[in-house]
Amino acid sequence: MLVDRERELAQLSALVEDVVNGRGRALFMRGEAGIGKSALLEASRSAARERGVRVLWVAGVESETELAFSALYDLLSPVISRRSVLPAPQSAALASALALAPVVPGDRLAVCVATLRLLEHAAADEPLLVIVDDLPWLDSASRECVMFTARRVQGQLAVLLAVRDDDHGGDMAALIGHLGVMVVPRLEHAAGLQLLKHAAPDMVTAVAEEIAEAADGNPLALRGLADALDPAQRSGRAELPIPLAPDRQLSDLYQARIAALPRDTRLALLVAAAYQVDDLRIIGSACTALGADVHTLAAAEEVNFVRIWAGRLSFAHPLVRGAVYHRSPARQRRSVHAALAGVLQGEERAWHLGASALAPDEDVARELQAAGEAAMSRRGPGPASAALERAARLSPDAKQCAGRLLAAGEAALAAGVPDRALALLGQAAESTTDGAIRAVAQHRMGQTLLACGQLPAAIDVLTREAELAKTNHPSLAAAMMSEAAQACNVAADCRRARRLAEEAATLIEPTAPLEVRAQVAAMLRTVRAFRGALDRTDPLLADADRLTQSVDPLSPAGQSISLALNLRLWTGDFERVRDDALATCARAQEAGALAAVPMLLVTLAECQYRLGDWPAAERTAAEALVTGQETEQPTAAGHAQVIMARLAATRGEDEQGCRATMAATMAMAEAAGARSGLPFASATLGLLELGLGRIVPAIEHLERVAQLYEDSGMEEPTLIPWEADLIEAYLRAGDIDDAEATLAVMGRRAAAAGIPTARAPHRRCRGMIERDFDEHFRAALQTDDQRPMPFERARTLLAYGRRLHRTKRRAEARAVLHDAFSGFRTLGAAPWLAQAEAELLAAGGRRSSAKQEISSATLTPQERHVAETIARGVSNRQASAELFSSPKTVEFHLMHVYRKLGISSRAQLAEALRRIDGGC
Repeated sequence: MLVDRERELAQLSALVEDVVNGRGRALFMRGEAGIGKSALLEASRSAARERGVRVLWVAGVESETELAFSALYDLLSPVISRRSVLPAPQSAALASALALAPVVPGDRLAVCVATLRLLEHAAADEPLLVIVDDLPWLDSASRECVMFTARRVQGQLAVLLAVRDDDHGGDMAALIGHLGVMVVPRLEHAAGLQLLKHAAPDMVTAVAEEIAEAADGNPLALRGLADALDPAQRSGRAELPIPLAPDRQLSDLYQARIAALPRDTRLALLVAAAYQVDDLRIIGSACTALGADVHTLAAAEEVNFVRIWAGRLSFAHPLVRGAVYHRSPARQRRSVHAALAGVLQGEERAWHLGASALAPDEDVARELQAAGEAAMSRRGPGPASAALERAARLSPDAKQCAGRLLAAGEAALAAGVPDRALALLGQAAESTTDGAIRAVAQHRMGQTLLACGQLPAAIDVLTREAELAKTNHPSLAAAMMSEAAQACNVAADCRRARRLAEEAATLIEPTAPLEVRAQVAAMLRTVRAFRGALDRTDPLLADADRLTQSVDPLSPAGQSISLALNLRLWTGDFERVRDDALATCARAQEAGALAAVPMLLVTLAECQYRLGDWPAAERTAAEALVTGQETEQPTAAGHAQVIMARLAATRGEDEQGCRATMAATMAMAEAAGARSGLPFASATLGLLELGLGRIVPAIEHLERVAQLYEDSGMEEPTLIPWEADLIEAYLRAGDIDDAEATLAVMGRRAAAAGIPTARAPHRRCRGMIERDFDEHFRAALQTDDQRPMPFERARTLLAYGRRLHRTKRRAEARAVLHDAFSGFRTLGAAPWLAQAEAELLAAGGRRSSAKQEISSATLTPQERHVAETIARGVSNRQASAELFSSPKTVEFHLMHVYRKLGISSRAQLAEALRRIDGGC
C-alpha cells in the first residue's frame, strides 16, 4: 500500500507519458533506506506496462558488487539477442564483457557505448523504461554503463534510478546531479498512522502513536516494528520495546527476527545472503555441503524476509540481506563462502575462496589474481582491483604481494578511484626491495597525481624517482622525466619543462619500448615549441610523427599522439592535422580507446576554428567537452570550453555566459595549479571585449596574458594569438608606446618561429602602427595566402581598410572593407561584422546594401542550417541525425535562433525565415 505518495506517483506517471510521447529522459530517485523507493518503482513498472511501455529491471545486490558486469548481464538479458545490430567493435566489447564471447582488449567505455546503442535499438520498436533499484550496489562496471546511458537518454528510452540517501547516494548525486531528481521524503505522522492501520488493524491508537513516533516516517521501520510486536503489545497489554530508531535499532530488530528462525533456516539464509547470483540450485548445493536443507528457507519466506519463485530467490529488502550477513559470526561466514567455492567455478569460485581464507595461501591468491585479470580484460577495473588487492593480502611471498598490489593500484586508477590507487601503489612501493617493482609503482603514483591535478606532488614524485632509476632503468627514468615535463607545462613552468624533457632525451635507450620513445620525442619537441624554438624542418617533428603512428591508443603513451598532432597544428599544417586527427579518432574508437579521444577532438576543433569551419568546430568542441568530462580529463574538457567560448566571443553570442564560463575555467585552473589554462581563458575574454569595442577591459585581460607568458617562460606565438589583439587594443586606446613595445616582442617571437601563422599577424600589426603601412598589409595578406585563416584575414582587411580611410583613400578603403565585411559575414562573426559595417558606411558605402547584407548574417551558418531543418517540421532528434550533431546542440542553436528572430515557437519559424530572405 502506498500512502501519501501522490506527488511522487505524479512524477513517475509524467516520466511514463514522456517516454510514450518520444521525450525520454532520466529520473534519479533518492531517499533513505526503507522509505518506499522499491514500492514506487513497482508502481512505475505497473503504470508503464499499462501504457504499453516495455520495462527492463535490475536491482543492485551488495554481495555482487565485486562481480564485473553481473548487473548489466541481468539488465540486458531480454534484449541481448539484438546485439548483432551493433557495429562489430561494440558488439564484441559487449559480448566480451558479459562473458558471451572470447575476451577482446579495449577501453571499458566501449561497453558503455554498446549498452546505450543496444537499448536505443530496442526502444525504436516500442517505448522502453529501464529501472535500476539500489544503484550503488551494482558492480562498478555495470553502474558506469547505466550512468553513461542515463546521461544520454532521449526519444522512446527513459531511465529511472533509485539510490539510498546515504554516503553512496551522495556520491551518485554528485556524479549525475544534472539529471532530474525526485527526493522521496519521510511520511507525515498522520500518513504513518494510516499505514500502520492498514498493516496492523488490531493495533490500538496509543500503541500506533508510539510506533509512528519511533519510526519517524520510515515505512519499512513502521512495518518492521509493527510485525515485531506480539498480540499483547499490539493491544497495549504489554510494554513496548521502545524508544526505537529506524537505523541501528531496525538492524537489531532484524537480528531478533532472524534469531527466531530455525537453525537450518538461518544457515540457508546466510548462504543466500553470501551468494552473488541468487540461483536456488547453487544455494541448495552449498546448503547440502554444510549439512543444511535449502527447503527450510520457506520459513524465511513466511515472515517476508525472502521471496522465492522460478528457481530464484530475492530478499524483501537489501537491509534484510545486510542484517543476515553482517550480524552472522565471522567464522560462520567463512564456512559459507568455502561451501559456495566448492560448488562454483571460475571468477565466482575465486571470490568465495578469497572470502573464506583465514591465512596467506598462494593457491587462493593465484586464483584471485586470475579472476582480477579476467575482470580487467572485460573492462571491469573496479572488481579487478578488489580481486588483485585480496590476492596480494593472501600472498605469502613479499615480491608477489608487491606485484599484485601494483596491479591492483593500476586497476584502481583505470577505474577512476585515484585515492585508492595512490594507497595501493604506495603500499606496493613500500613493501618490496625489488627495484623494478618499486620504480614502476612510483611511476604510476606520479601519473595518478598528474591525472588528479596534484601537480606539485606529481612533479616531486616523478623527478625524485627518475633520479633513482637513472642507473638501472634509464628508459623508465626517461618516461618519468618526460611526464614531469608535461606536469611542468600544465603548471606553466615552461623553463623547467624544457630542462626535464631534454634530460629525458639523453636517457632514452635505442632499445626502449616504442611507446616510451614516442612519448619522449613528442614531449621534447613540445617543450621546445613552448619556448619559441619551433622549426618546421626540425627532424624531431618527423620522429614524433613516425613513432606515434605505431602507438597503441590504449597504452599510457597514447597521449603522445595528441602531442605530435599539436606540433603540426602549431606549424600551420591545418589540413593535415585535421585529416590525421579524424583518422586517429576513428582508430581509437575502433580499438575501444575512448579515453584517447577527447584531446584528439580538441586538436580537431582547433583546426576547424582556424580553417574557418566554425559550425564543425562548435560540434567537435561540444563533443570534446562531453567526452572529456566522461573520461575525467579536466584539461581536455577545459580546453574544449575555451574553444566554445572563443566561438561565442567571435560570433557575439551569449557574452555573459562566455564571461561566466571563462571565470569558472580560470578558478578551476588556479585551484588545481594548472596555470597554463589561465592565458587561454584571459585571451578569450580579451578577444570578446575587443570585438564588442570595450577597449579598457580588453586591455586588462590581454595584459594579464602578457604577464602570464612572462612568468611561465612561454614564447610560442601561435598557440594563444593574444599579441595582435593587445596591440590593436592599445592603438584603439591611443597608447602608441605600449603598442610599439608589444610589437617588438611579437616580432622577435615571429622571427624565431619562422612560420606564416606567426608572420602574418605581425605584419598586420606593423601596418597598423607604421607610417608606410601598405607594404606591411600587403605582405600580411600574401603571407595569409600561404596559410589561410579566414578570421585573421578578415581582421587584416578591416585594419587595412581603417588605415586607408584615415588617410583619405576612401575608394580604396571601401573595396578593402567590403572584402572584410564579406569575410566576417561568411563566418557569422557578428561583432566584427558590425565594426566592418560602421567603417564601410563611414567611408561612403551604401547603407541599404550594408543593411541588407547584415540582415542575411543575423543567423550564423549553423543556426541557419538548424532553422531551415526544423522549419520543415522535423523533430529535434530527426534534425540532429540529419545534421550529424547531438539533440542538445540542435536545442542550443534553436534557442539562439528564437532569440535573434524574436519568436517563441516552431510555428513562427518558417515565416521568420521568409522575412529574412525577403529582405524585410
